[in-house]
Amino acid sequence: LIMPKTENKNKITISDHYFFTADEYQYILYNCGEREKIDIRTKKPTGEIAYYENVVGYYSTIDSLIKGCKGHALRTKILNGELKTIDDVLKETQRLQDELNEILNKVE
Repeated sequence: LIMPKTENKNKITISDHYFFTADEYQYILYNCGEREKIDIRTKKPTGEIAYYENVVGYYSTIDSLIKGCKGHALRTKILNGELKTIDDVLKETQRLQDELNEILNKVE
């Protein structure tokens, strides 16, 4: 069985930067957004803005998908320099947990 690309799948939005889909075996978490397009040949920015979707991971349960989303969002903010101290990390962890709990409550 060949599954269609994400454009044809039911996308369930988690936030502005995350959504998930599912196949018969698993849930698939994606990170999405807009970024500057890069020319494949020159490896330089083209000045155009392009939409992207990247697979973050594959999960067997909704709970594990939510935990994966929280972990990815936190690592991305640390990598981007948005979180600089352990207090920043702890506050953001709690904020993400509260936001994701609100989403999970809607699902249940």
